[in-house]
Order: sequence, then structure tokens, then C-alpha cells
Amino acid sequence: MTKKLLKGKIQAGVQNRVDDFWKEKIGRYVMQGDFLALLVEEENCVTWKSYLWDIPQGVLKFAINASINTLPTLDNLKRWGKRVNDRCPFCGNIQTLAHVLTGCVTALNQGRYTFRHDSVLSTIVHFVGGRLRPGFALFSDLAGFQAPHGGTIPPHVISTSFRPDIFVLNESRREVVIFELTCPWDRNVERSHTFKEDKYAPLAADLSGNYRVFHFSVEVSARGQISKQNRARLRSFVYTCCTRDRQIGSLIVNCSRASLLSSFTIFHARGEPSWNSPGPLTVRTGS
Repeated sequence: MTKKLLKGKIQAGVQNRVDDFWKEKIGRYVMQGDFLALLVEEENCVTWKSYLWDIPQGVLKFAINASINTLPTLDNLKRWGKRVNDRCPFCGNIQTLAHVLTGCVTALNQGRYTFRHDSVLSTIVHFVGGRLRPGFALFSDLAGFQAPHGGTIPPHVISTSFRPDIFVLNESRREVVIFELTCPWDRNVERSHTFKEDKYAPLAADLSGNYRVFHFSVEVSARGQISKQNRARLRSFVYTCCTRDRQIGSLIVNCSRASLLSSFTIFHARGEPSWNSPGPLTVRTGS
């Protein structure tokens, strides 16, 4: 059997298993509101449907259950009659999936959500850093990419307390690029975008006296969703400072994968009182 035929048989087998899984779970557990939200997400994110074929089967099952809210969070277990208490053991709030992945103050303070954010950021930084056009320099808080004296903005450019996730500088062209990444819950994407746009508007205004300023705020959701608008923003950011590259689609896919794989790790550590970060994942093109 040729490799192509074997791959087709494997994909067909996986598709059949996914179809059966959806029929069973949707019929038994899905609340109508969540299913309608899923349909909207899928309509806006073809990437999410395509990159699932390139992740481990356990993560695939997690992704499907996360999308239709059928993971064994304490609120679901209580609703299914398997638990009496639905309170988060760390902070005492109701433990929903959104709470586990984005809403627990204890998890936030322990750096669990920073792990996911930095994993997506690392994926972007390594992609862009290897494709910068001549004259552009990239700075980030990630190890090996900091500006002189720390932070993300070189001190000679401006003295500021702002630390954008990525700062790209071209002195000869007098251009700067501010890039901010957020990994919110799906329904908070637009609110997160507005918050980051407003937060960095003063920095952009201060820089505009000496530089041409480009500002991009991008949201990759905790469940790996990247909306049509955010895909366009990510492309625009890359094209502003990088050589043209047909692999930009791979970057978008890898950002989704990095977020999902990180959330998979966060979810499975939901009962652990302490958190030892494994360090940011970097999903590279071709990996």
C-alpha cells in the first residue's frame, strides 16, 4: 500500500471516530447555547478544523470536548450527578472550563496562563525573527530577545514603563512595530482586543513624534481559535517587517496548536496545587 493510500485510510478512520464522538456527545451533554457558539467559531476559523489532524489523538479528543464543553470540570460533574461540590479547590469559585483555562486567580498568579501566552508568543517570535527584512530588529521579553538593559523597547527609542510582547525597530526607516498578544476565553476576544488597543494607544502616540508606528493586537483563544480578523492582523504584522513567505499559513496553524497544547497541559494540571512551568512551547513550521 502506498503512503498516500495509507494516509487516506488513517484520516478516514479518524474522521469516522470523530463523527461518532460528536453524535454521542452532542446528543447527551451539549447545552444549546454552547453548540451555537461552536458553529459560529467553526464558520470563522477554518484553521481550527484543519490543524486538528496534526496533533496527538489525546489532544484531539481534548479539543473536541473543550469545544462542546463536555470535559470533566467540576460544574459538569455536578450537573451529571457525579459530584456534589463544583467549587474550584484553589479559589472557591465555580469550576467551569472557562475558569480552569482563563479565570482562576490562583492559576493566574502561579503562571499557568503565562505558560500558554509565552508558548504562542515564542512560536510567533521564532517565526518572525528568522524572516526579518534587512534593517529590522526584533525585541521580546522571551529569553534571548530582550532589548539592551532589559524590557522590550531599547532605551534610546523612548523611556517608558510599557513592555509590549514584541517590539520591532527599523532605525534607518524610522519605523516601529508594537505587537501585543492575548490568549483569552473565546467569548472575551473582542473585549480583550479593545483593552489592548486602548492600553497601548498612549505609547503609540508618544512614539509617533519620531517614528512611523504600526500597532497590532492579536488574540489567540485559549481553545486555539483564531478569528478571521485576528488571522488578518497576524498576517499584516508579519508582512510589515518580514520578507514575503508562503508559510504564513503555517504560522497561524502553529499558533492555534501552541495555544491548544498549552491549554491541554493546564487542564490536566487543574487538580495540582502547585505549578512547575515546563517553559514555553515553540511550535515551529514543519514540526
